[in-house]
Amino acid sequence: MRTFRDAKVMAKTLSDSLAQKEIRISHSESLEIVARQFGFENWNILASKLAGDPLEEGDPLEEPVHHLPEGWLPAGSRMDFFDMGTEKGNRGPIAFIKRRPETEGLDDAARPFGTMMQSIEAKPFLGNKVKFSAWLRTEAVISAATIWLRVDDERGMLRFDNMEYREEEGAVRRTSDWVHRSIVLDVPHTAQSLHFGFYLRGKGIAFARDFTLEVVDRSVAVSAVESKPARMPAAKSLLLHPTNLGLA
Repeated sequence: MRTFRDAKVMAKTLSDSLAQKEIRISHSESLEIVARQFGFENWNILASKLAGDPLEEGDPLEEPVHHLPEGWLPAGSRMDFFDMGTEKGNRGPIAFIKRRPETEGLDDAARPFGTMMQSIEAKPFLGNKVKFSAWLRTEAVISAATIWLRVDDERGMLRFDNMEYREEEGAVRRTSDWVHRSIVLDVPHTAQSLHFGFYLRGKGIAFARDFTLEVVDRSVAVSAVESKPARMPAAKSLLLHPTNLGLA
């Protein structure tokens, strides 16, 4: 579905289509026509909107960009507020989640988040402790960028940690160079699924690389602390095992 943010492309399409019928209009004239079609008084007002004026409640949103590697899914409370994907890094692929600037100011009281995640069967990990880790980097993050891990049974959540309530080595905020973060949880024999990923809550850009999910020795302490219940997502179907943690 086209929105007013496609105005320039639509104006060119309009002028080209009319030219094929030997009807000549200038590009500026086609911009004015498209602007009025979207309910703006003139092109200058629409151009101001395109230049970065914040959206208001009810304004149409473009479809977010979610180009994720195999095995990973987009989710979140308002994943339409976030672009997600991967880019090349010096040490291999890097995942990113970026708050779309035009959505800033919308629904901020609800602390919207977007996440890249996987949901897998718990069977290979039953009775063990598992460690989920990654390297994180942030740019101008307001609220939090973090990894998360949850263990579920058929009734719901058994174990959960998202590092947001740690006093040390927790969620990453503001602008930060690469830091390593990890979560350790035990997986009861009644568990049915594991869910994990990284998310950006609020504003800014979050980057992640070098994900690992592994069984660790029983002597390793679990990382979960008393925290508020979190409504983290789950995929509709489970993978048999962690997939493409290297983001290839």
